Amino acid sequence: DVVSRCSIDHYCYVVRSGGDTRIMLFGAAAAGLPAIDTAFTDFGDAAGLRAECDVAARDGFTGKLAIHPDQVAVINAAFTPSEAALARARRVLGLE
Repeated sequence: DVVSRCSIDHYCYVVRSGGDTRIMLFGAAAAGLPAIDTAFTDFGDAAGLRAECDVAARDGFTGKLAIHPDQVAVINAAFTPSEAALARARRVLGLE
């Protein structure tokens, strides 16, 4: 299984590399691992990166690989929950 093959502090990322995304997401969830989406290679296309990040976040990925420093801010913005999402989560958990 994925977890037993990870040798770095019993923790690793599951990265999408093609194939059936649902199986990968279910496997990551079952193993308690974050599912990280693969890199968007056109590092000059911030709008395309944001669109791909939005789809990945919607599908259940928790992050995305970057290949250029200019991609980091876009990726962080896409995968950081909004204040509204945090408030809803607090309400659901009974923390508000």
